[in-house]
Amino acid sequence: MNPPVPVVAAPLEEELAPFVARIGGRAEYRGDDLSTHRGAINGRPVLAAVIGDGAGAAERGLTRLLTGIEPERLLLLGVAGGLSDDLTTGSLIQAAVVGSVAGDNLSAAPGSSIDGLSQGSVVTADRIVSTVDAKRELWDALGRPPRCVVDVESWGVVERAAHLDVPWTVVRAVIDAADEDLPLDFGALSDAEGQVVRSRVLWSLLRKPVAMKGVLELRTRVRAGASDLADVAERWLLA
Repeated sequence: MNPPVPVVAAPLEEELAPFVARIGGRAEYRGDDLSTHRGAINGRPVLAAVIGDGAGAAERGLTRLLTGIEPERLLLLGVAGGLSDDLTTGSLIQAAVVGSVAGDNLSAAPGSSIDGLSQGSVVTADRIVSTVDAKRELWDALGRPPRCVVDVESWGVVERAAHLDVPWTVVRAVIDAADEDLPLDFGALSDAEGQVVRSRVLWSLLRKPVAMKGVLELRTRVRAGASDLADVAERWLLA
């Protein structure tokens, strides 16, 4: 087995692409639930991994990844929706706590904070939370914690990492604020494991072409968030 290596992971290829470009790495593996690139920044080796979106795919991808390598530490990157009303589009939040909607939670290790990032809470839902009303309902149910975002992968990933004693850090970029509806109900367009089914998205756009403008804007926000997250990953790697 190779020596322990820092791992930077994300659910979607679009979320990790800017960092993969920076490490100048080579593609090492590509499968249904996992793809990896190995490279370095300033001589520091790193493995970048796309583990799949949705709880089921992300957990399978991470499990497959961790059976083949010994991670020194893990950074999970990705986009998220804002739940609290103190976050704007483009905000970056490092998780001090990652929790599930069932009320379970794990706290980040002391000393794992990344300079310049606000800390907050990341809560993992079963599906993408697409509407203002649904976001508010969830935030109320959580007790309205400050600097809180929602995703569909972080809880399963950090629970698995913690079980294997792998130090973890989670950073999410907000692409839709608490007062914004997504252009489509992506939760309804997901499968039972929370993974967005792209054929369903295309069909929905054919039925509701007016949503295309919002989808393209969302894609632009994802790209901007991914670029910011690449900066974070570089700081994390070199710390």
